[in-house]
Amino acid sequence: MTYVDEYLAGLSGAQKTALEHVCAMVREMVPDVEELKTYGVPTFKKDGKYLFAFAAAKNHLSIYPGAGAVEAVEDELAGFGMS
Repeated sequence: MTYVDEYLAGLSGAQKTALEHVCAMVREMVPDVEELKTYGVPTFKKDGKYLFAFAAAKNHLSIYPGAGAVEAVEDELAGFGMS
């Protein structure tokens, strides 16, 4: 069991459902994705590049995109500021 799975197992309700869906999409689209814990949150990496991390809070969910994710959709983000 990966840290991502352990984290999801600790959630319930709509948060769990939503994040399980996101993780399933990642696993389907990036079959050899690396799943780990970075800065205390579940993280996905591909070829050593950080794709994104996620976390559940009391009233919201957070997804933190990394350079690998941004590079994958760079053309679609033209015109948006990124830092």
